[in-house]
Amino acid sequence: MGLITNKNIHVFNHTCIGASHIKNGIVCQDASISYSDESCNIIIVSDGHGSPKYFRSHKGSAYAVEVALTQIKRFVKEYVPKLQIDFVQRSTLYDQDNENLPLSDQENMVENVLRRLCSSIVSEWHIKIENDWGANPPTDEEMANIPEETKEMFKSGNNMAKAYGATLIAFAQTATYWFAIHLGDGKCIAFSKDGGWTEPIPWDPKCFLNITTSLSDEHSEVYFRFCMGGPSSFPEAIFIGSDGIDNSYPPIERLATFYGLMIRLAAKNGFEAIENDIRDFLPRLSAQGSKDDMSVAYWMNVDSIYDLAIAIATRTIGKKQAEIESLQNKGNLASEQIQQIETEKIILIQELESYNQAINELSAKVVLASKEEENRSTKNSPIQNIIHTMKTKIKQISSAMYTKSEAIEPTLNKIEELETTINSLSNQQVHVREQIDALTKEIVDLKASIINLKQFKKNR
Repeated sequence: MGLITNKNIHVFNHTCIGASHIKNGIVCQDASISYSDESCNIIIVSDGHGSPKYFRSHKGSAYAVEVALTQIKRFVKEYVPKLQIDFVQRSTLYDQDNENLPLSDQENMVENVLRRLCSSIVSEWHIKIENDWGANPPTDEEMANIPEETKEMFKSGNNMAKAYGATLIAFAQTATYWFAIHLGDGKCIAFSKDGGWTEPIPWDPKCFLNITTSLSDEHSEVYFRFCMGGPSSFPEAIFIGSDGIDNSYPPIERLATFYGLMIRLAAKNGFEAIENDIRDFLPRLSAQGSKDDMSVAYWMNVDSIYDLAIAIATRTIGKKQAEIESLQNKGNLASEQIQQIETEKIILIQELESYNQAINELSAKVVLASKEEENRSTKNSPIQNIIHTMKTKIKQISSAMYTKSEAIEPTLNKIEELETTINSLSNQQVHVREQIDALTKEIVDLKASIINLKQFKKNR
């Protein structure tokens, strides 16, 4: 991207209370903030933990965004990179100790300066929560739903930070560098000028399901992970969100598609319109999705928004065309399977007909042999050996007829199974055709949106 000025950047944040919090009378435990001045742009999101023992996590998240904003502004004012930065990622200190890899000069610099920034945020956050604890000791009502041993821990003043537990994600950009820091869950997604996206901050595998690292953890500064880049690696757009949003759009590819749609709509309708849409949509997303509180914040390069939206739409068209090709292959495979099954069914029906014919022939032979035996018996012939032979023949023919009859039932069952499979594959073909039609329509709409975006850019 090269050097940018803050006049070219737009930042936004929004937090909404979750559907489950409204239902259960729980306060919103998320917090977010965005900031812009001549020196930097900053977006921050924090998610307070939901367990009853974190009964002041709504304060913890509010303090987190407040302290992070203050400390990042101070950092930006004082820090001047000593080295030209390309792009550096750093994982938690815990993971680094396990990796035990030598660091480059850039990695050393980023590790030192951003780890200090994270430490200052943690320290100032602890000062905030300790002051609040001292001014507002925990009440019986606040601790009504927590285990007895946890109550005793809080009453004794031990580990009171747990009551304020919260995560933190922040992104900041200046004219010459940018960085992002992350503690706990939630997601940060960066878009590049080709419309692709990445997670610039390394993920922490300790954040899994409802388990997350937290500002309330002892020595929580070691669990921060972060990234830093220079002019050559500036993103075109950055989104950060609490886990209430990414849990509503699993897997992460769907979350990136959602954020990509925001970019396209911002380019098409303007920032004010899309931000009103976000305020309206997030409560409905919470109700239909995770039911959790939701926070989102974004940073966008205004100068490149049309090109970025076009690149995202173009990339989306490519993905949908690949989906259509995959569906067509699936449909062709279903057709081949139906043809094979139909052939197998014909063979089985022919086999069934041969069984029936054999049974009819054997039945006729039984009747004929029985009559011959009867005739020989009525004539009172001394040829008993011949009669015995006829009886043996009748038994053999009857046994063969029974064997053929036994073979008919599994053949009928197999034919029924094949017909069920054919119906299933036929329904699958119908569904595939419907999907292809829907994707084709989406591609037509996307191509139309690209034409409109190019016109918007021209008229800008």
